Amino acid sequence: EVMPRIDTNVVSNTGTEDVLPVSDRSGARTLGSWPRWKSTMDSSSSRVTTQNSSICKDGKTSLSGTDHTSSIDQNALDHTSTAARRMRAQVTHRIAKGLRKATMMREYETYNNNLGHMMLVWLHKWGIKVAGERSSTNTNSQDGRLACFLKSGLFETLIAIIILLSVTLVGVASDYDLRCSLRKDSCNSNTRVILSQLNIVATVAFAGETLLRVFVLGCSFWCGAGWQWNLMDVVLVTLSIIEE
Repeated sequence: EVMPRIDTNVVSNTGTEDVLPVSDRSGARTLGSWPRWKSTMDSSSSRVTTQNSSICKDGKTSLSGTDHTSSIDQNALDHTSTAARRMRAQVTHRIAKGLRKATMMREYETYNNNLGHMMLVWLHKWGIKVAGERSSTNTNSQDGRLACFLKSGLFETLIAIIILLSVTLVGVASDYDLRCSLRKDSCNSNTRVILSQLNIVATVAFAGETLLRVFVLGCSFWCGAGWQWNLMDVVLVTLSIIEE
């Protein structure tokens, strides 16, 4: 009762008339906005396509650059490995060469240590140098000077001369005894005495040389290099003394 009555016909007609133009206008507005949205979509899609193509191009470029870089790295790696193998081969060759030289030197020194005094004297006489035949000694002391003298070429030459004279004396004495026993030749007693005295002198010389080396060299005479030859010298000198 309070609110006024409204005529439905007027409201419906006027509402229809008022709404329809608005709807048309809004519809026109909406229809007018659709092409714009489509063009926007088209431009965005073209932009996306362009971006995709640029990304593909960049990807191809980066892939080609990566392949080129990998090929360069592979070539550098091959060159490095080849140089390393070459360096390793050179080092191995040098080590093997050094070992061969060391082995030859050790065998040469062992052979020289096994040589007798007489052979060493002849080697010195013919000018052949023997490696490792002399050890370092203290030349300031008396024993050091004696050791140097015993290992000098002069002393070895003197001993070699005594050995040759002793061998010659043994040959002459044997021939003299053979002629006296088989051919019944006249054997002069003076000749026998002279030969015997010369033999005693040679025995004393050998005994003195052996005792001097034992006194100067000490334990190295029995345990050092060439101890077998030293022992044989002692045995021969002992047998010569017993025989005389």
